[in-house]
Amino acid sequence: MIGKITQGKYFAGVVNYALGKKDARLLDSMGVFDESASYIIRCFDYQCLLNPRLENKVGHISLSFSVQDQERLTDDLMTEIAVKYLERMEITDTQFVIVRHNDREHPHCHIIFNRVSNSGKTISDSGNYYRNIKVCKELTKDYGLYMPKGKEQVKMNRLREPAKSKYIIWKALKDGLEIQSSWDKLKDYLSQQGIEVHFKYKGQTNIVQGVSFKLGKYSFKGSEIDRKYSFVKINIQLENNQTHIQKQAIRPSVYSKNPGSWRSFSKIQNNILSALFNASVVSHPVKPKFSDDEEDLDEDEIEELRKRRKRGIK
Repeated sequence: MIGKITQGKYFAGVVNYALGKKDARLLDSMGVFDESASYIIRCFDYQCLLNPRLENKVGHISLSFSVQDQERLTDDLMTEIAVKYLERMEITDTQFVIVRHNDREHPHCHIIFNRVSNSGKTISDSGNYYRNIKVCKELTKDYGLYMPKGKEQVKMNRLREPAKSKYIIWKALKDGLEIQSSWDKLKDYLSQQGIEVHFKYKGQTNIVQGVSFKLGKYSFKGSEIDRKYSFVKINIQLENNQTHIQKQAIRPSVYSKNPGSWRSFSKIQNNILSALFNASVVSHPVKPKFSDDEEDLDEDEIEELRKRRKRGIK
């Protein structure tokens, strides 16, 4: 089992990506109305109002399992492992959704959580890198999951520079281009992993001719990392992602929901969500229909008028 943690500023992109995949299944949720992607996004966004100064509010975790565990990893077991992972990572007292994908050979799920807790505090990311490795190893052992042996485990550690930095950039681009929908968002995503993005311009114009990526003291052209990571091809992928997000925003959600995925709301969440979904009712109260003359009646006279109308008397 391998976990990867990233952060972001906006919930819309990652939620639409997670739930928009073909055959995506919502396994579990906490503190959100999970009837549609748009409801989930609104719930996340409204809780963020409790801590408006936090910039990177979005927590995104991908948990990947070995193909060897495919048969035994039922939805219930994957949910149990994902919830245990959150607890051991000390990601508690906050909103989250767990979504399973079936678009790859190996089993995997996505956890999207709010870094603004139910009480408005920031969920710390301090030490997450090493804690993630430790927790993944513990859960792999606790649940008897497949543990890679030999070269499978040390292959990355054997890479030397600059090949190691090149591989790290390749992996970050691969993951980032699955969920990001613009260059600004991709740059933010890569920046969180210490990767800089530099554009090459045509002469003194603003026309971009190419792109390079830098990690530490090593820099590579996009096409050197992989042929599909040239500026033009990355640009096409980002545009496709944006189109996909827009389509998901205007059509009904088609994801399936695991029975029993609903969890209770905190008191604060109830207040926020009630305000959110009742706002239109409060701002536009429905008034009883009376004529201009009847508007001046007192409460007792209005009640009597209602009763008379029910009996068919004018």
